[in-house]
Amino acid sequence: MLCVRHTTPIIEFNKILDSFAKMMQYPNAVSLSHRLELKGIVPSLVTLNILINCFCHMGQITFGFSVFRPKILKRNQPDTITLNTLIKGFCLKGHIKKALTRTLVMVF
Repeated sequence: MLCVRHTTPIIEFNKILDSFAKMMQYPNAVSLSHRLELKGIVPSLVTLNILINCFCHMGQITFGFSVFRPKILKRNQPDTITLNTLIKGFCLKGHIKKALTRTLVMVF
């Protein structure tokens, strides 16, 4: 799909990324997202939510948060899925205070 001349809608790539995530192939999802950006395909909020979830499951929530926070704030307001994913990721690592403070900063 990346080699096709016409631009495939981001919705189609989101389906693939979501499938990778459901199969616990998180590194593949992250790799595909990098390839999409190199091709100039702009991620949607759904794309970013999927990738944040992947980073949470890989135990890299802080990295995922720092990479995606500027993109989310620049393009879209985070939705409840974004915030819940971030809170879940911090809680899985035992960082309850970080979960609350960092997500509150995003909201306000």
